[in-house]
Amino acid sequence: MAAMLDARFSLDLLVDSQSPNGAIPASTVHEVYRYGWLRDGSWCAYAMDRGGRPDASARWHHWVAETLLRHEHRVDEALNAVAAGTVDGRVMMPARSTLAGEEEPVDPRQEWPNFQTDCYGFWLWAAADHVRRNGSRVDPTVEGAMRLVVRYLMGAGETPCYDCWEEYPGLLHTSSLAAVSAGLRDAGELLGDAAASGYAEVIRQRLLGAEFTLAGGFVRSAGGDTRVDGSLLWLGVPFGVVPVDSDVFRVTVKRVREELRAPGGGVRRYLGELLLRRQPVDPAGRVPGPGGLGRGQC
Repeated sequence: MAAMLDARFSLDLLVDSQSPNGAIPASTVHEVYRYGWLRDGSWCAYAMDRGGRPDASARWHHWVAETLLRHEHRVDEALNAVAAGTVDGRVMMPARSTLAGEEEPVDPRQEWPNFQTDCYGFWLWAAADHVRRNGSRVDPTVEGAMRLVVRYLMGAGETPCYDCWEEYPGLLHTSSLAAVSAGLRDAGELLGDAAASGYAEVIRQRLLGAEFTLAGGFVRSAGGDTRVDGSLLWLGVPFGVVPVDSDVFRVTVKRVREELRAPGGGVRRYLGELLLRRQPVDPAGRVPGPGGLGRGQC
C-alpha cells in the first residue's frame, strides 16, 4: 500500500509540474534545472504511461515533436558537421531546451555540456512505447519528428559525445549507443523503416564486441575505461538490447552490485565519480575547484 501511495504521489507530482504546452521541467524548485531534457522527460513519460496517465505522456511527446520540427534546420547543420569532420557540441542537436521549446541562451563563460546522442534514442524508444502501450496510431506530428530524429541518428548516432551524466566528452559510451540502438530499433518497427532497424542491429552487434566488453561484461565506454556504470543496466531494462538472462548482462549486473552499491543503499553512477556535497551549485550546475564547492570522491 505504501509503495502504491508513493507511486501515485510521484505521478501526481509529474502531471502537476507539466506546463500547459506539455513540457516537463527537470525540476520545479531549482532554477538551473527548469529546462526540458529529452532523456529525463522520456523517463517521466514512460512512468506516466505505465501509471495510467497516457494523456499527460501524449502531451509531452507532442511538445517534443513540435519543438524538434520547429528546429529541423539544426539537424541539417549537425549532419553537415559530421560529414565534414567539424563536430562541435554547439552545432550538434541539444539534449535540452527551454520549456517554451527554444534553445537555451549560451553563456560562453560557463558552457554547459549539451551534446548527448543517448537522449534522442531515449525519445524514439519512449515515443514508440507510448504508441504500442496505448494501442493508438502515431500522431502525424510525432511521426514527422520521429522520422527527423531517425535521420539524425542514422548520421550521428555513433559520434563521440558527452555521456548521459554530461561528463567525459569525445568518447563512445556504452549506454549512449544502447539508447540509440533501442530507439532506432523501435522507431524502425513502428514506422516501417528497414534502414533504421538494420542500423540498430549494427550498433547492437558493435556493443557486444571487444570495444565495449571485458571479461564477459559491459564497460562504461570504449577506449580503455574498464569501469562499470549504473547506466549499463539500461541495456537489459528497459531497452532490451540484450536479454536480462544473457551471460553478458549477468556479468554486468554482478559487477554493478559488487562495485557500485553504496553502504547506505542506492547505486553509484561509477567508481571515482565526483559528488556534490550539500552546498549550492553554480549557475551552470558544475563543481568548482578548490576553494569553491566541496568535492567528494566515491
